[in-house]
Amino acid sequence: FWNAILCYYSWWLFSFEYFQLLQAVLVSVVLMCSTSLLRYLKPKEIWERVPSREQVREALPPREQVEAWLEKAKEYAIFAGQCAYDFALQMKAEFEKCRELGMSAYTEDAKPRLINWFDNTVEQAKKAYYGDPEKERDEDDNSPTEQRSSKKKPK
Repeated sequence: FWNAILCYYSWWLFSFEYFQLLQAVLVSVVLMCSTSLLRYLKPKEIWERVPSREQVREALPPREQVEAWLEKAKEYAIFAGQCAYDFALQMKAEFEKCRELGMSAYTEDAKPRLINWFDNTVEQAKKAYYGDPEKERDEDDNSPTEQRSSKKKPK
């Protein structure tokens, strides 16, 4: 029965055209071979390997930690979007300059701007990842209401 369904499905993929029936049969044979491997799996063994709810809950991190990760991911996504937007605006202006000056004159003119842009981007990325050190110096260390965020360096 399953093989008949696969033949019908593969012929449907080829819009039931008699001219493409040979291709449909070849596709159905490939599908039959790949799905026949599932017959060797025993459902009882598979269900025994599935973890219980308690085991899954123990393996997952706490909800607060996941929410903190999501907040950090959101910050990084916003930063990446802003960088991509700035990059697209800069590339438009650079392309127009390249068109006006010509390629060889443009490369000599663009090298200092590229180095300056790269340095600024690296500084922005460091501030986004490690935090702004000047901002942390301004905070009061003795204030119990303000909590400082400690960011760790990657290993």
